[in-house]
Amino acid sequence: MFAAGDPGPYTALAGLRADGPPPVPGPRPQDLAFLQLSGGTTGLPKLIPRTHDDYIYSFRASAEICGLDARTVYLAALPAAHNFPMSSPGIFGTLYAGGRVVMARLPRRT
Repeated sequence: MFAAGDPGPYTALAGLRADGPPPVPGPRPQDLAFLQLSGGTTGLPKLIPRTHDDYIYSFRASAEICGLDARTVYLAALPAAHNFPMSSPGIFGTLYAGGRVVMARLPRRT
């Protein structure tokens, strides 16, 4: 975090260099990666906090169970921001295994 004036424990804006990136630490495995949408199948819709380490474990384990490899082609036909198409093994699992992801352009109505 950056602060103007007395920064206290944070980085002072005045101390940043214009010729390089700010000194921002990388994320830790247990840090929040994102808030995932839930459709509310067991109640009201909600946001689910996902950490880096739990999400990486999810798509690595799913990719291994499903036998994904560099020959895998995954068609993302469901909304890509949901858990199943993202990591069960989904987009991330396929990319982790070296495969290819194809994004559906538009849903087809029949």
